[in-house]
Amino acid sequence: MLCYHDKGLVFCDQFSDYYTEENVRYWFLKCVKQAGITYHTLHDCCHTVCSFLIKREAQPKLIQALLGHTLLSTTMDIYGDMFIDVESQFVNQLDDVYGIGVQEDKNVI
Repeated sequence: MLCYHDKGLVFCDQFSDYYTEENVRYWFLKCVKQAGITYHTLHDCCHTVCSFLIKREAQPKLIQALLGHTLLSTTMDIYGDMFIDVESQFVNQLDDVYGIGVQEDKNVI
């Protein structure tokens, strides 16, 4: 007879065992279908969260840790272009505060 043994997992099956990758994918896709949204993968969710964090000006090291990247350079290689948009916004905010003009090539004058 199989019985439940608490292993301290947050998400587990009826026997307190880890969910398999296939099981997680099955339930995720079932939820996506029930929500009536277009097909997405769990990996797509990681990109979405990362994009949201960058737009909210989260620190790159935090994003690296949340995504599980060993090196910050991995995070920056994938998402670095998004940080440029945030940098441009920051330069514009400085311009608003200090009245410093910015040329087309984004060099401070």
